[in-house]
Amino acid sequence: MSDSTLPPEPEKDRNDEPALSDAEVQRMHSQILREKEEPREGFPPVPIFLLFVFATVVFTCGIYMGKNSAGFRWDVYDPNFDPAQLNEAPAQVVYDPVAAGERIFSQNCVACHQSDGQGLPGAFPPLVGTAWVQDSRIVPTAVLLNGLNGPIEVAGSTYNGNMPAFGGLLSDRDIAAVLTYIRQAWGNTAGPITEAQVAEARQAHGSRAAPWTAEEVFSLSELSTPVE
Repeated sequence: MSDSTLPPEPEKDRNDEPALSDAEVQRMHSQILREKEEPREGFPPVPIFLLFVFATVVFTCGIYMGKNSAGFRWDVYDPNFDPAQLNEAPAQVVYDPVAAGERIFSQNCVACHQSDGQGLPGAFPPLVGTAWVQDSRIVPTAVLLNGLNGPIEVAGSTYNGNMPAFGGLLSDRDIAAVLTYIRQAWGNTAGPITEAQVAEARQAHGSRAAPWTAEEVFSLSELSTPVE
């Protein structure tokens, strides 16, 4: 009889299979326990123990820095620091109006009157060897405080421009410094102009809104405050 004529074997009931022993069950469970948990999105929470350790370290470092920083003074960790210097009086800084005036001139005036004080022909007048700068103290002070507008004659040439007012931009000290520099630079030999003289001029006509004309500014009275 061929195999094709044999009756099919009856399916075995799973209940008929022998039960797993305790050892086999433990072995299967141990394999499952060894498997790592599937990763999840996000960050796992930080253990409280680590937070406590971190807080302790920060607190300890803060106490250490507070006791050993010496107020975070610049000279504590300077390798070239000499403790004897702490008892020395700081050097007295002497104000140099000419040096200060040169700096102010380079910041506010050099674009028009040029670094050599010669100005630009036909556009901006020179400041060298001119009565506008040297013959009077009130004229350059008033021009710088209130500005100048209209035609003027300087060194034989006519200019018709607009000199802006610097009274609201520069202090009395700065105006005195830049005027002193101009009156003594490039071969000019006029005397200095002091802060007190500029303050007197500002009090006299500092509230003037309109710029001066050439006729007006040369009609002003000379400053009464003497050179210090």
